[in-house]
Amino acid sequence: MSDKRGVTVAKSILYILTRVIIVVVIAVLLWMGFNIGMNSMNVYMITKDACSRRADAVLKNANPDTLSKLFTQDFILSDAVLNSDTYEDYTLTNYYERTDVDRIIVWPWQNKVTVKITEEVMDLTGTYTAEAAERMGLSEEEAMQTVELPAWQNGEYKVTLVKEEDSDSWAVDAMEFVTPIEQAEQKPWEIALEEKREQERAEQEAKDAERREAETQAAE
Repeated sequence: MSDKRGVTVAKSILYILTRVIIVVVIAVLLWMGFNIGMNSMNVYMITKDACSRRADAVLKNANPDTLSKLFTQDFILSDAVLNSDTYEDYTLTNYYERTDVDRIIVWPWQNKVTVKITEEVMDLTGTYTAEAAERMGLSEEEAMQTVELPAWQNGEYKVTLVKEEDSDSWAVDAMEFVTPIEQAEQKPWEIALEEKREQERAEQEAKDAERREAETQAAE
């Protein structure tokens, strides 16, 4: 009788243990799934936002220190693009930026990840700054004319992000240029978008010409 009772108790304990193990496994899987989803989405969004803000800071000659929430301090101090003077002679009037980020799975225990992106910055137009125009000996009218800015280094990059210990948030720590973008046949929507930009650019140039003419007449 005692043997049967012992077997029953053992089966009960085994049943309870298996159920506890199942609950623990499910809880761990749910926790991992939540963390993988959150980290992967954070890396994706931060990478897109970082590339957009980096281009904006460079083209508008903004202080790189304003990017400290998206980039590590080492990157801000060492990045050749952020610290270049390529666009300092221009006042930006128009540009189009696009960053495509490859999907990536970020595991909960990872503190460093590398993701592939494709970055394009196009339709760069602007005018010369007053200092640049004076240095180049341009007239006021010539300085106000819209010019095409130096081309951006469009292409594929490897972007490395690290999780910062103090804030537990991701930040870009390195960007490695891999290869330029291959010029593919334009799709209909791309052609339509380009035509729209050309029309907007022509309208803007016409408005600038009218404004300059009005200013000239007012001065006379």
